[in-house]
Amino acid sequence: MHLQDYQVAESSSSPFLPPGQKLPPRGAVGSSAQAGDRRPPEGGFDLLGKQHEIITPPPWDKAAMARRLERFELQSLAAESLEPFKVKDRAGKLQSPRVCKCLRTPRSKFVEIWKSAKHGRHYYGGLVVCGSVWDCLPCAAKISEHRGEEIKQAVDSWESRGNTVVMLTQTFPHYSNQSCKPLLAKFGEARTIQLKSKPWKKIKSTFGLVGFINRTEVTYGSNGWHIHCHTLLFFSGLVTLSPGQVIPIWQTACLSSGLTAPSSAHGVKISTPQDMADYIAKQGKETSNWTIEAEMTKGHTKRGGKEGKTPFDLLRAYRDTKEEKYKRLFVEYSQAFKGKRQLYWSKGLRDLLALVPEITDEEAANSQDELDEMFSMIDTAKLWPLIRKLNLRGQLLELANQGEEKFTAGLRYFQTLAGYTDSPF
Repeated sequence: MHLQDYQVAESSSSPFLPPGQKLPPRGAVGSSAQAGDRRPPEGGFDLLGKQHEIITPPPWDKAAMARRLERFELQSLAAESLEPFKVKDRAGKLQSPRVCKCLRTPRSKFVEIWKSAKHGRHYYGGLVVCGSVWDCLPCAAKISEHRGEEIKQAVDSWESRGNTVVMLTQTFPHYSNQSCKPLLAKFGEARTIQLKSKPWKKIKSTFGLVGFINRTEVTYGSNGWHIHCHTLLFFSGLVTLSPGQVIPIWQTACLSSGLTAPSSAHGVKISTPQDMADYIAKQGKETSNWTIEAEMTKGHTKRGGKEGKTPFDLLRAYRDTKEEKYKRLFVEYSQAFKGKRQLYWSKGLRDLLALVPEITDEEAANSQDELDEMFSMIDTAKLWPLIRKLNLRGQLLELANQGEEKFTAGLRYFQTLAGYTDSPF
C-alpha cells in the first residue's frame, strides 16, 4: 500500500485497503441510505469537522509508517484472540477484555484526531483506551515512551551526581512442558526471597544500594517460556558489582521457590550503561536507537532474536502462518501477566531522584500535551463504523501525517465507500 501515491478512485479494490480486501457494497456500513439511494442524509454530511491549518508534514519514512500500521494490525489480532475470554464487571455482567474496545469504541459523538506538538504525528482522541502494556501494541508504545523518558531522567540525574547505575538481569532454567503462569508466580517468589535475604541486605549496606527499578518480561522459544527480569540498581558513589557476588543469592532463592537453580554462567548478568551503549553500537544501524531505557520499557514490543519470540512476535507468527498454537500461546501469556505492573520502583527512589509522582499505565496511555492541536473530528454515526470495518484506523492517521490535502482526499474516498457522493466540502 502506497499512501504517498493515493488518489481518489472508483474501483472494486484499492491500494488504500489491506492486501486482498474488496470494497463493501455502497451504503453497507455507517450509512442510512437505502439500496439505490446515494443522496447524503438530511442536513448534509460533515465528515471533517473542525480543522486547523498544519505545517509541512514530517519527512516520509516508509519503515516507520509500516511499524505504526502494524501496531493496529496486531492490536486487532490480540482482540480477536482474547475476545472469547470475557470477565465479569462489578455488576456481574460479562465484558470483553478492554483491548477489544481500545481505539475502536467512541466515548462521544465525534472521534478526534490530534496533532502532537512534540513529534508532529497524529493520534486519536475520544475513543476508549485500554492502557494495557501487555496486550495492546498502540498503548504499549505510548506508555513505554513515557516510562522511558522517566528512566532516562532518573539514570542521567543519578550518574551526574557521581553515583553508579547498573543493570542486573536474572533468569533461570525452563522447559517446554512448563506453563507460563506458574513459572511467573515462582519467579516472583524467588525475587521476593532474594530481596529479603541477609546476603542481599549485606550487598545493600556494603555497596550503598539506595533503590531499584525492576521490569519482568518473557519470550517463547524451543525450551518454552523464558521469563527474566531487568533491574536497574542505584548505588551511592562509584561501585563495581560482579555477577559472582549475586549468583549464589539468586541460586538459593530459585531453589527455595521451587525453580531449578541457574548456572553461574547464565543465571545473572550485570551491565553498565556504557556496556549497553557498546553492545548497541556493535549491532549496527537497526538497533542504533536501542538504549537502556528502551531495554527497560520496550523489550516485549520489539522483535525477538535467537532467544525466542516476544509476545507480539507470537501474534506476528499467527498472522503469517494462521497456526492456532501461536494464538493459544499469546492467550496463555496474556492471562499470566494480566494485572501485573510493567515497572516497579522501590519505595522512596522517585522522591530521592526528585521525580513527579508515578501515573498509572492507563493515565500514560491517555496523556496529552497541552501544546497538541486538534486536527479533525470524525462523525461516529457515519464514517467511523466504516473505518473500523475495513481496518483502516492506522491508515487514516498516516493520511493525517502526510498533511491536510492527503487527509481530505482520503476522507472523500471513505465517503464514497459509505455510499455518499454529494457531500459538501
